[in-house]
Amino acid sequence: MLTFLMLVFGGMVAFAVAGLLALPFMLFGLVMKIVFLPFKLLWLPFFLIALPFKLLGGFFRLLFGVLLLPIILLVVVVAVIGAFVSALVALVAPLIPVALLLLFGWIIYRSTRPSVA
Repeated sequence: MLTFLMLVFGGMVAFAVAGLLALPFMLFGLVMKIVFLPFKLLWLPFFLIALPFKLLGGFFRLLFGVLLLPIILLVVVVAVIGAFVSALVALVAPLIPVALLLLFGWIIYRSTRPSVA
């Protein structure tokens, strides 16, 4: 029980020290927000002027995205199918000499077989 209490006390001290170490950084962030507040307020009218253009640009981006999405998906599907077919051809390509030998053997067999009249 004493070990548990010592660990709890150590954890509380650790959190207190971490809080004390974080305090200057929090104060620095607060000072920076106060310093840059006039600049943010200065940009507010420009943001309000640009807002309709940003909304219009977002609308056109969404519109063209919806219109071009099927085309892009079709191109991706065709590319995946082409990659799959080319992989199969690459796997079968080393068997071409064996297939040619079998074809020549079949031709010889067929030409030497007696024909039925």
